Amino acid sequence: MLFGHNGPVIIIAGGGIGGLTLGCALSRARIPFRIFERAAELRPLGAGIALSSNAFQALAYIGIEDQVWECGWELAVAEICDSQGRVLIRVQMRDFTAGGSRAMTRADLQQTLLGALGAKVETGRAVVGYQSTDARGRASCDAGR
Repeated sequence: MLFGHNGPVIIIAGGGIGGLTLGCALSRARIPFRIFERAAELRPLGAGIALSSNAFQALAYIGIEDQVWECGWELAVAEICDSQGRVLIRVQMRDFTAGGSRAMTRADLQQTLLGALGAKVETGRAVVGYQSTDARGRASCDAGR
């Protein structure tokens, strides 16, 4: 946490899916924050991600469920296969999740979160340390800022 001109500011270390989601939650709660990302630019890593109904409950709480829902597709069936690709178990996902599950690319999820965030991610700035006292905290970045 930093202290700005108008009081405390939450520092989020990382502009990935978790950091962007936290930023959306803080924005909805009108809590000041800044997101620092070590990379020079935001680039999605990984191929895909699946979100189940409990993730969508959390996204609904912060007001971005619909945007994230639209960037994916229904995950109707899941299969567990052996090393030769033979199906060992096949399950209908709706049997396990009340609201269904969605699969999406990490790039689509990250872009959707970034669009919902409506705030700038400060790239090229890594949080490298943190000091705290009873009253306040201080984050240190690799650029010494």
